[in-house]
Amino acid sequence: MKPPRPFLAAVVHVVLALAAFPAGAHPEPDIPVRTQFMKDGACTVTIELDPRCFVAEAGTTPYTVKRALEAMTPERKDELRKLARDLIKTSIEFVFEPGGKVEPEFGVEFSGINEAPLKTDEDPVMLICTWKTKTPAGATGWRLKAMKEAKFAVIFRNYLEGVEQPRFSVLFPGETSFLFELGPAGK
Repeated sequence: MKPPRPFLAAVVHVVLALAAFPAGAHPEPDIPVRTQFMKDGACTVTIELDPRCFVAEAGTTPYTVKRALEAMTPERKDELRKLARDLIKTSIEFVFEPGGKVEPEFGVEFSGINEAPLKTDEDPVMLICTWKTKTPAGATGWRLKAMKEAKFAVIFRNYLEGVEQPRFSVLFPGETSFLFELGPAGK
């Protein structure tokens, strides 16, 4: 017995709808931390935060786009900057060895994914959090800890003189990264 045509049409529509769902879904945000170490001791920590980190349903919420950023009041932009700094403070512990925990002060700006310029109205917006400092004298290593309160995975990547180092960590709440060796006296 052949199924009736309306039944087949309904099945085809359901299958197509389910197949299209992943294409419209947005990846769950994470917290990528990129640290650049220079031979002269300069150190820059950059964290790219997706504004969806501040909503309850981050994985199903659409990206904030350039058009929406342009419509935001200065007060709302300042609120997002504060939320970004607060999220970092409650999500990540920064440690130089042998010195111990440090408390970075991040500047926060708006940009595209991977710090790309925002060109079209539909470009996703990220909060680029930057801390520029000097590697402490005598520091021989650097690590991160994803605090137990963290709501997102922390990605630990390091660069020496602009070259990405191959070893990285994806840290879940409560996990600590490997010790990234800086060499003698932070060099």
